[in-house]
Amino acid sequence: MEFLPKPKEVKLLTGEHALCYDGRIVLEGRLLGNGDTYAKVLQQGIQKETGMQYEMGYGVPGRKETGAIVLGLDETLKSQQYILQVTEENITIQGGDGAGVLYGVQTLCQMIHEYGALLPAVRIEDEPDLPVRGYYLDETRGRVLTLSYLKQVADRMAYYKLNQLQLYVEHTYLFSGLSEMWRDETPLTAEEIRELDAYCAKLHIELVPSIATFGHLYMLLSTKSYGDLCEFPDSWKEPFSFWNRMQHHTVDVSGGRAIELIKAMIGIHCCGKSVMLELIERELTEFGVSPTQFVSINFEDMNLIP
Repeated sequence: MEFLPKPKEVKLLTGEHALCYDGRIVLEGRLLGNGDTYAKVLQQGIQKETGMQYEMGYGVPGRKETGAIVLGLDETLKSQQYILQVTEENITIQGGDGAGVLYGVQTLCQMIHEYGALLPAVRIEDEPDLPVRGYYLDETRGRVLTLSYLKQVADRMAYYKLNQLQLYVEHTYLFSGLSEMWRDETPLTAEEIRELDAYCAKLHIELVPSIATFGHLYMLLSTKSYGDLCEFPDSWKEPFSFWNRMQHHTVDVSGGRAIELIKAMIGIHCCGKSVMLELIERELTEFGVSPTQFVSINFEDMNLIP
């Protein structure tokens, strides 16, 4: 059996389980909230690999679900932990929480990808070694990825049980009042970011905003409104090239406004009057994601005058 990531415990049992055209996915009562999401992920996985369309239903207490795939919660398991058991009669996935159920579903989907409709009987127990498993996506190089494509990225992350997406933007987000920076692009909007955030949340993925600070600000520093903040005087007026690109995107840290900028980056929610402070605060506010304990702030690739 091939899994990614590899489960902690895989125990082969006797027999096989055959998926069938009249099969059902059954949600136990305590999964009525986000359980539909897990069932749909499993439905799509089964249909993609076998062509079968499993119906979704809700369990009746005390009734044995023969031939069904049963998803439920087990309070004795830890957060993100799950137990997947495949027998001749049925398939059960028990998770310590919703994330655990989803990860059990993804392991089953990987089994179906490998074995098709005839699955070996097995008991798999797994939990992550690291509570946070992230992926960093640069949304500024090349074409701007659309919302639908970003959702596909989230789907693939969930398939491999990743649970944090850091989305890095520069001029690829539509900051109000900064059309000079993004007018030649097709930037993501606040509405799209909120929709992506909600989509990720259902897959137990935390969307973390990531922005540049001192470096990588070429598109901003090449505008008439903010060109004076560049480290090299008037360099934004020169043609851009690969060799001198760092001269075009580093913020001047010697002036008073730069000090305000640093304060803004260290204390994201501090109040201030400078143009760049207001700009950074606006970026963080307008990014529009649900509450998260993380913000990724980048300081790399600076080119400073000695």
